[in-house]
Order: sequence, then C-alpha cells, then structure tokens
Amino acid sequence: MPVPLRRILSAILLALVATTTGLTMPANPAAAAWDPQFPSNWHIRTFFAGGSPSTLAMDARFSGGHGTPVQLWTSNGLEAEMWVEEPASEGGAYYHPGYNRWLCLDFNGERGAGIPLVVNNCDGSDSQRWFRSANGPNAVKLTTHSDNAYCVDVPSSQFNSGQGLWIWPCNGGNAQRFHNAGCFGSNCQGLDPALTFCSVESDVSDDFTVGDNRVTLHRSGRCSTVWARMTADPDASISRHVTVQRLLGGVSQGTLSSPPVSQGNPVGWTPMYTIASSQYYYRACWVYSGTGQTVCGFSVSYVP
Repeated sequence: MPVPLRRILSAILLALVATTTGLTMPANPAAAAWDPQFPSNWHIRTFFAGGSPSTLAMDARFSGGHGTPVQLWTSNGLEAEMWVEEPASEGGAYYHPGYNRWLCLDFNGERGAGIPLVVNNCDGSDSQRWFRSANGPNAVKLTTHSDNAYCVDVPSSQFNSGQGLWIWPCNGGNAQRFHNAGCFGSNCQGLDPALTFCSVESDVSDDFTVGDNRVTLHRSGRCSTVWARMTADPDASISRHVTVQRLLGGVSQGTLSSPPVSQGNPVGWTPMYTIASSQYYYRACWVYSGTGQTVCGFSVSYVP
C-alpha cells in the first residue's frame, strides 16, 4: 500500500507517497509527528465537508491529547487531518488521529443530539466504534456503530474552519456527508495532491533517478488523478524542477510543473491532472531549470 511521505516540507504540505508500501505520515496549526506505531495494513481515511472540491477537513484541534475537540479545519496535509482506520473485532472501526495511535474518535456521555466530538484515550467503548458507509458519490457518513442512529454532523451546516463537530440523528443531509478527499475527478485538475489528500495511499507508476535526483509518477485511485514528484540531492546547488506531461498519440497535450527544487527545498511535486480517458498517456520528467535539459520516464496510461 503506497503512501505519501510528508514531513520534509511540513510547513508547506504533505510529501507525496513514500515508495511503494506502508502508511503515510502527515494536522493542525501545531503539527505533531506521524505516529510510527500504526500497522501498515490499517487504512488512512480523510473526511472533507461542504461538498467537492473542499478545503475543510475533519481535524483534531492542535494535535491535542485526551479530550481534544474535533473540528473542521482548512486542509494543511498534516497528521491531525488523517484518520487511521482500525477494524474492531466487535464490528465497525476505531479512528485514530495520525499523530497518536492511542487516541480514538469519541464523544463523552450518552448518545444524543448535539454531543460534541472529541478524541479520547482508546478504551474499546461503544462510543469509540464507528460505521463508515456511502452517503452520495465519493462520500461517506460516520455513524455510531452501536445503534446506527447518530452521525458525525456539522452543526447547522456551518462549513467554516474552526467549526466543532457533533453527533446528530442521521438524516443523510449534506452536513453529514464527508468526501474521501478534497476533490475527485475533473474538479481536481490543477490542485495540490497533498492538500487534497489525494496523495494518501496513492500508487507509484514509474520510478527513475537522474544523478542523485529521484523522480516518481503517482496515481490516486481515490481522486482519479496523476502527478509527478521529485526528491533531489539536498547538497546540490543547481535549480531543478519536475513536470508531468499529458500526451495523446505521442504529442504533448500540456505540462504541469513543480516549483524549483534546490538546496533547502529538496522535495517538489506538480499539480494534478485528472485521468479523463485511457487514450491519454502521462510521464514524469526531470528538468534542469538553467538549461532546460530534460529527462523523462515511461509513458503510462490509466483507465478512469
């Protein structure tokens, strides 16, 4: 299970996909490190509210500990916005914020309308088990597993950064609809794969090196998109960038480029192309910014 890396540029965003397998790294204004204790076969989920595309992700406030409120927050690609799904033997699943294996999505007290969401120390209680099911195209709802009566909900549909979340009787409405990423398909065109979390558990389609620079081509199944990433030699002073090209019949139909990658900024990635047709091919290219010298990898086609 391929995974995005994402601490090198933690002030900017989630680094895109580790290599080939494992969980991701990448929360809130006070970023915490990814907890390495998560088993690699647990899936990472993200929950975006307010439609698609969206920049509002479910977040554990300030990457806090026991009793921390759960809120909507402007997506920053970090750990508090990534929820690791642990299958529960009793049914349903536990959801852990990416920075702490031992915290669980929870609410305090008896189930009831308007009870706030928090993360608490995991104790296996019913309030920490959730059922994730479809609630519209590329969207889900999170339901209290014990009775399937209450859903994670945005109070009064106030889709604002900093808005706390609660449980409310399930009604299938937009306030209870959470998208799997910040975009999908055509509305991802030109967006950042890290901030949308399309980079989570994405696949590496091509992988090559130019000197000490590693270039990879990535595909996101959850977003139906493709982009390129480069990890450069941090000691090299020359400016380089990575591009992703879209081709039809061997002829370029456009190019998306990363910012320059150089000393002090050794990782870069491009915006995303939407995978619109299997007729298109995509390839990643290394470009020396000074001369325009270009080295490209294989061309790859995908089924939307």
